[in-house]
Parts: sequence; structure tokens; C-alpha cells
Amino acid sequence: MSRSFTENDLKQLEVEFKLLNTIEEKFDFWLEKLEMPYYYCRFTIKGFTEPFIINAKSKAEQIKINQMMIEEYKKYSNDYFANPEIILDFNKLKNEFLKKFDKVVNKKEYLHQEIFNIEKNISEKIGCIKNQYSDYSIYYDSGFNNYYFNSIEPTLDIQIHIEEIISLLNGFQLAKYKKFLNEQQINLQNNLQKPTKNDKFSHLQQLWILKSFINNNKSLTNTKLSEFYSQILNKDKETTRQKLSEINSGITIKKLKEIHDFFIKFEFHEQAQYINNQIEKKSNRKK
Repeated sequence: MSRSFTENDLKQLEVEFKLLNTIEEKFDFWLEKLEMPYYYCRFTIKGFTEPFIINAKSKAEQIKINQMMIEEYKKYSNDYFANPEIILDFNKLKNEFLKKFDKVVNKKEYLHQEIFNIEKNISEKIGCIKNQYSDYSIYYDSGFNNYYFNSIEPTLDIQIHIEEIISLLNGFQLAKYKKFLNEQQINLQNNLQKPTKNDKFSHLQQLWILKSFINNNKSLTNTKLSEFYSQILNKDKETTRQKLSEINSGITIKKLKEIHDFFIKFEFHEQAQYINNQIEKKSNRKK
């Protein structure tokens, strides 16, 4: 509270407050007359704010009040104990995950780890998602369990404080995120179980597959490699030597991605990373 009020001040303010009709007017009253956002009423001296509580006349009005409190909370991030960083957003969580997931080689393990650590890691990183006080955690559990197990979204049509609203919505947002991760896990498993699109790789792709396993051996010449590869692949030595001479220029990104997926399927992650690096190099050259 930025100023103190006398008893007469409060009586006059109470009269003014009762004359207000809309929810917007009452929210403005809190900022202009009481000099604090409405969501902050929870933290003020007991009894001081009671005459100025905004009581909803319907569920629709209560939803509007709660939504406006959330927007206030986000707006006053530097004052009145507000910390918008603790408010979870499913789309943000999803986009951040997909951005990292697209680049990681061992997608199966990365996804497993994200699901395993979902509550622990996010709560430690952002803080206070599942508050230590039981009245907050009840709302968190309600938001999470109702959506995760029954697909029921919170309606915000009850009169609760800002911490409880955030706990409720965070539980809901995290349940959406965990469901999304479960779907990603199923999709990934299905993709890994699918037969490789091209069961027979081209001669050039076969060379790339072998090259991925011996890429650190710089001492081997193309002559030695062509003889080595030709015997393994049961191919003509001269043809193999010619293919080796065009191993970089003759392969397309699409064909390299097929090799990458082939390695991922059998969990050759080091080789998959090597191919992924080659894909990035080719992509950069095109820019």
C-alpha cells in the first residue's frame, strides 16, 4: 500500500465504490483510489480491503474477474510480489521442446528424460508451480488431474485468490504438456517400428553408411577404401572408386536423411550425429 488511509477516507471510498457498476470501473478504482492492483488484495491488512472486494453476480462475471486478475499480475511484474515467470504456457513449453527435439540425435532418450523430469525439473526451474502450502497444491492437483485424466479444463468460475488461480492453471497447462509428450512418444515409437522406406540403399548411400563408421581414419586413401568397400558390398572395385570420388557432390540431403533415420532406428547415435553434421553442412552451402 503506497499511502495510508484514515477511517474517514475509507468510509468515503466505500461510498464511491458502491456507486460503480462495471468490473472494469472497480478494477480502475483499485489502481487509482486504493493505489494497488486488485489481485493484491490478498496481501493487504486484514479487514482493510473487505468493503472493496469485487463480488460477481454470475459465473461469467467471476470468470472475467479472475482473467483480469491474471492480466494484472502479468502487467505488474516488478511490483506487488508479482512474478509472471511462474505462469506456465503450454504453447511456449511445446515450442521450446520441439526446437530442441528437432536437433537432438537420441530422440527416444531425450523424450523419455523430458517426461520423467516434467514436474521436478519445471518446478525447480520456474518455481512455485506446486506450492508448498496445501491450499495451493490442492488447486494445482485439481488443474492437472482433471485435464490429464478426464480432459476437463478449468473454468475459473469460482472466487479464489491469484496464487490459487495460477496453481490451478499451471496444473492444467502442465497436464496439456505431458499429454503432448505422451503423443510424441507414441509417434516416435511408431516411426521407429516402421520398416525403412528404402530397404535397398543406393551404392552411394551404402558408401556413406560405411564411411560413417570409419570417418575418423584419415590415413585411408580412396584406392584403399574402394577396394575395402567393394569387397564388403560385393561391388565392382572401379565403380566403387568412381562413386567415392563423387561421395560428397553426388548425395542429396534427402538421401542423407534416409541414412540418418536408418541409424536412429537401430540406435547408432554416433553415426546418426555424423550424418546429421553432413546434412547441416550441405544445408549451409545452399544458403
